[in-house]
Amino acid sequence: MELREGHVFKGWHEGTIEFPPTYKYHPNSEDYIGFGCDQPHGMKQTQYERSESTLSDHRPVRAMFTADIKVK
Repeated sequence: MELREGHVFKGWHEGTIEFPPTYKYHPNSEDYIGFGCDQPHGMKQTQYERSESTLSDHRPVRAMFTADIKVK
């Protein structure tokens, strides 16, 4: 909204993005990994996807994880 109203990045216009995400691929391959960040030890990502909500000017991304925890 601030960009649209001219309050930030005056005079700058982003080009139209007409390509899929450029990350995370296995090195030297076309195999998309699908995780947005490295996995901490004891955590496993079980879901990572784009939401199709149209309430904003972008599509949110959501993730679900399982975590190993110690109970005392």
